[in-house]
Amino acid sequence: MSVNVISDGDGVAVVGEQSEVDEFLASLALTSRASRINSAPSEVASSSGIAEITTQVTSWISATEEVMQLVQDLGIAPTKVKGIAGAVLEKSSKARGWIQAVNPGSVVAANPAVLTGVAGVMAQTALEASLKEITDYLALIDRKLDDVLRSQTNAVLARVDGVRFAVNEANAIRAQVGKVSDVTWSKIQATSISLLETESYALRQIQDESEAIRMDGTIAELSQAVEASETNIPMWLTILANCASLHDSIAILELERVMHSEPDDLDNHRIGLKAARTNRHATIAQALEGMLKKVNGAVDRANSS
Repeated sequence: MSVNVISDGDGVAVVGEQSEVDEFLASLALTSRASRINSAPSEVASSSGIAEITTQVTSWISATEEVMQLVQDLGIAPTKVKGIAGAVLEKSSKARGWIQAVNPGSVVAANPAVLTGVAGVMAQTALEASLKEITDYLALIDRKLDDVLRSQTNAVLARVDGVRFAVNEANAIRAQVGKVSDVTWSKIQATSISLLETESYALRQIQDESEAIRMDGTIAELSQAVEASETNIPMWLTILANCASLHDSIAILELERVMHSEPDDLDNHRIGLKAARTNRHATIAQALEGMLKKVNGAVDRANSS
């Protein structure tokens, strides 16, 4: 009885026979956090080596600090695939738990092509989980927008509606065909430019809001600037979140296309997408942190006057 435990830093996948995966997750009290994922669509599987494990199942858990500590305690180690750590674990009656297999006969552990394919699917799954979080966030923040701000938000988002339509169309074709073909990809391959331009516009607006909070102004001027920023920031956050969700949707399709058409490039492409996503988020976080610092400074000055 054994399972493969694989981590890419964003999530943890457990691959094995259904009963063994279920027992492993239960032993770590992770059953309720795990979601079943497909190893890969059939077309992708044939080109990425995943077809060899189609009789097995894969469960995925988001990589919280607690989950990562659990897998580290189990002794996962770097693999031959970039950015991926893993181990084959077997149940031990003597140790009353799961320990590393001495002679793992796992297809996943032995075949880098299979591990690469699993890592690609894990990256897609992490992006899908992020999409759900963003959707929940947007539903929450939308309730805070008044009619005027909602109208202004919609005016800016109209610039990226074409991207959303293109992504929805690509997903519909993908569901019917079973893969992201070259024709399907051609419909969305340049759409990220519109998203980047809209994000840049939103970040410039946030910067302008921040610069309007001048510490050398009067308390009344500070109060007015802070009030304006508190009103407008939810609008810019909504716009940035919409763009982020579309970036992730495109990345999911992009990973699947690479799995099918250029499987040898999947590792580097997966890592490149992750780095680009991290850089985008860091830029947005830096702008928001600068804004928050200005607001907090204004509040401190008002309280001390």
